[in-house]
Amino acid sequence: MTDAKQPTAAEKMFRERLPLMQGLMDRVDKEFSDVLNNDVLNQIYGREKKLDIKTRELCTLTMLSVLNRLDDLKNHLGAALNLGWSLDEMKDCLLLCCLPGGWPAAIDGVRLLYLYCKEMELAPPAPGTFRSGYHSTDWLKKGTEYGIRFWGEPIFNELISKYSLEGKDFKEFIIISVYGKLLSREVLDERTKRLCMIAAFAALKSHEHLKFLISGSLENGVTKEEVKEVLFYCGIYAGQEATLQAFDIYRKCLASV
Repeated sequence: MTDAKQPTAAEKMFRERLPLMQGLMDRVDKEFSDVLNNDVLNQIYGREKKLDIKTRELCTLTMLSVLNRLDDLKNHLGAALNLGWSLDEMKDCLLLCCLPGGWPAAIDGVRLLYLYCKEMELAPPAPGTFRSGYHSTDWLKKGTEYGIRFWGEPIFNELISKYSLEGKDFKEFIIISVYGKLLSREVLDERTKRLCMIAAFAALKSHEHLKFLISGSLENGVTKEEVKEVLFYCGIYAGQEATLQAFDIYRKCLASV
């Protein structure tokens, strides 16, 4: 008796919608459809020994949001649900897109998530509430402590020094608002947040930040293989130049260790 056939990566992601999606692409161009389904989805997303498909899909949401690829983002919201992400986790991922992509990227991504829930007749993500002690927290202290924990003290201090500009206002805004109030939220684990940030900054070709993110991630629990996988497949959404440039940054990070 043989084992049941294991689902492909594309089947895990899109389930019953996959035949419809394939049919639409087949009517456009069968060879392109084959590359998209078999080479991109099954071969690249199927490299689960290098990076699990669930984490990869949340990185995809991040990239699509910061690149303003909203039609594709809508398709991948369903895939993320199919792979086991909760709506609350997806919402937090999209909110964090304000860091690499700006506030409109976060707002558009979350707006689309709520529209998707309405269309699919799903209960939307729970409304966010203030954490205990939110209004009495010293967010400058909290943000500094979290940034050091997230990236390591030398990398965090070097990164934050880039924000000094003409005075301390922008630097303190980043520490308080980004590291204190946003990144320190505990909806997503820190490994996932690091990989999503790497994916987004790589897709945007934001090389100054990407250097710090890769170095800090490798020193705080993310493996070289996981970073390489994110950089490799970001080219699917941001173009191959994004991958080539990101790997150049990656090699420089390894050389400086």
